[in-house]
Amino acid sequence: MLMNMRSLLLTAIFIFGMSARVANPAQAIDVQRTYEAGAIDKKTLKISYRVRGQSLSSPFIWTVDVHGANGVVYSITRNDEWMDKLFADEGYSHGCKGYLDCKKKWYFEELPSNIRKAIHQSPLKENKVKQWELDAMNTLATEFLRSKQLDSKRRARVLVEMEDLLRKGGYTSISVPISPVQDDSSLMYVPSLGYFVPYWND
Repeated sequence: MLMNMRSLLLTAIFIFGMSARVANPAQAIDVQRTYEAGAIDKKTLKISYRVRGQSLSSPFIWTVDVHGANGVVYSITRNDEWMDKLFADEGYSHGCKGYLDCKKKWYFEELPSNIRKAIHQSPLKENKVKQWELDAMNTLATEFLRSKQLDSKRRARVLVEMEDLLRKGGYTSISVPISPVQDDSSLMYVPSLGYFVPYWND
């Protein structure tokens, strides 16, 4: 109970601190936060979140980096120019009203909260994996591994390793939202590579 109250208090302080720094709509935005979430091989992961913009009314660029014991295991940077005007649309983001209110709620409350909860540990148990699930994983992972310049033999070994992880469970995964209405692909940590690889896309 005490830990839950402490967690709620820290979250409230976190949100208030972020909001307080962006009270002036004309002020340049550069907010950074670092916190701990999940673990790989009993080593706690550190997540850093940074959001930047010329002002509150300009499109934002945000970055998430996840640091493991041996360096960065996940990194993504998004330029949200494509969705910036959508914050003015009713229903695009809930619990807010108007462009500025909804934009602040997303970047300084909801997105950081989702990022803090983005890392999951699957149960360590045997799973029945369907062929279409393997096909989806192979497509996503292969494209990603090609971008990492892995040759075909190495890619094949990684795909076998990922299938084994899916079947046995106990793997670490991450999924960071793209927007208030869309999630990104889910990625699993691949021990032989030392970083996350996409395996599922809703």
